[in-house]
Formats: sequence, C-alpha cells, structure tokens
Amino acid sequence: MPVSVIIPVHNCAKFLASAIDSALSQTAAPYEIIVVDDGSTDGSGEIAARYGAKVKLVRQENSGPAKARNCGVAKAAGAVLAFLDADDLWHPQKLERQINALATSDLVFCTITKFFSDDCPPEMRGNSSERDQQGFLPSALVCRASTFDQVGPFDESLKSGEFVDWLARARTQDFTEKHLENRLVKRRIHGGNMTRDANLMQEYLKVIRRNIERRKHP
Repeated sequence: MPVSVIIPVHNCAKFLASAIDSALSQTAAPYEIIVVDDGSTDGSGEIAARYGAKVKLVRQENSGPAKARNCGVAKAAGAVLAFLDADDLWHPQKLERQINALATSDLVFCTITKFFSDDCPPEMRGNSSERDQQGFLPSALVCRASTFDQVGPFDESLKSGEFVDWLARARTQDFTEKHLENRLVKRRIHGGNMTRDANLMQEYLKVIRRNIERRKHP
C-alpha cells in the first residue's frame, strides 16, 4: 500500500534532516514524503528543499501543528498515512511492520524509545527518563487515509494536544487498534519540545475535559 509520510516542522532545522533521512531509509519505501513548513524562520524549509524530488515541500504561515498536519493530509496521495515529528526518528522497519499489521487493524501504533539530545537541559534530564513507552503519539501511528477521513481532521483551534483529541474521537467510532511491541520510534527529548512548554498545559486540560464530556454524551 502506498504510504504518504507527513512531517510538520516549525523551527526545527537542527533535527529535520535526520527525521527525513529516517523516512527515506525505510525497508518499505514510502510513496511520498511531505514536509509542511509551518512558518519557520530558521531555514527548516530550505533543508527540506535540498532533497529535491525526494521530498514534497509545502509552506504555510505559522498556524500550529494541527493545521500543518491537516495541510499534509490534504496534499497526500497515498492510501496510508504516517506522521513523523521533525525531531523524532524511525527505525528502518517501522513502515514495513506497521503496514503488515494494517491487514487486521484500523490504527497501528508501536513502542517508542525516548533519548536525550545533546542540548537537553539538565533540569529536563532530571524530570524524564530514557525508557520505552506505548506509542500514542503522531510519530508512532499508521492508518489508512480513509480511516483518517472518517475521524476528521485535527482540531486547528488547539495549540497542542490535537493528537490526543483526534485519537479520542477515533475511539468513539470503535476503530480497531493494534500496538506493536517493537521499538520503532525514537523520540528526542530536547530543550525545544513543544509538549514541555508549561504555557500549553491549558490546551491539554481542554482536551481532557472534551474527552470526559464525549464519554458522558456519546
């Protein structure tokens, strides 16, 4: 099945090439790699452009990760969607293993291994650990484009937590899920992780409240 890989990026020039390289190194080669430059000012778009025809570069004004991912989905031509954050890395067999698992499941996740970047502040190292976790994050998901369409786009009103919100909506539709124990994603912990920004915690609380209400009133 042809896979469209969608990489949203905002000021992540330091790590973007490594992410793209990990997508290009898959044993099951993706049909296309779409990088959506979300108004970067650090040259992230130029790094993606250096790959020429190997990468489809789309630029937009800075609007947040939800709109960047939705933009990538709108441009995607593959029957399967895979999301990769610009600071994460994929194991070479990630797509191959997950595509095989799609034969019996609608949403396929994998195990994530966290690792600290060289620029990771000491205080972040003290509050986190390099351990495996269940991969309920964008970089760990593979699904059919038709499944994504049924769930609907990411909520662009959210500055963060849009994936948690999307998955909660998917679970109200009883899609089947499979979690591979294989460690197929490396999540980079560094000083610029959006999810470490305390100012975004209100967005996560909003998503949690929505999910509670959704369960009360299906």
